[in-house]
Amino acid sequence: MRKLLLVLPLLLCFVQGFAQSSKGLCDLNYSLRLEKNEDYANKKLTADFSWDFSTVEFNTGDVKLEIVPIRDCWNEIQAKKMRDPFFVTVDRKKGAATVEHTAMMAKCFKWRLIVKTDSCDSFSEWNYFSFID
Repeated sequence: MRKLLLVLPLLLCFVQGFAQSSKGLCDLNYSLRLEKNEDYANKKLTADFSWDFSTVEFNTGDVKLEIVPIRDCWNEIQAKKMRDPFFVTVDRKKGAATVEHTAMMAKCFKWRLIVKTDSCDSFSEWNYFSFID
């Protein structure tokens, strides 16, 4: 009986660890870049996304960028004060999108990539971006 009580927790740890490792992001080959552009003359700060999904098969609406403007930038990704999220649909294999800080009414945001295809239903980790240093 004592042996069973000692073995049971080890067995449960192994099963739980295996279940967690079976969940993973899709193994897709793509590139996604984010660059900050500052136009101080026009008081315009932009975040420019560019992507290349040449090797990925998808339909329009399968791949999106989820962007959540943050109002309390000092908390970064763990922020509590946020605006409504919006989505940028990746409708071409290669493309770009621009996000302006005045349109979002925020000086920072968090973003992630969402992929929902026939063979993949996943999303990336949250990433943080700030227009201010």
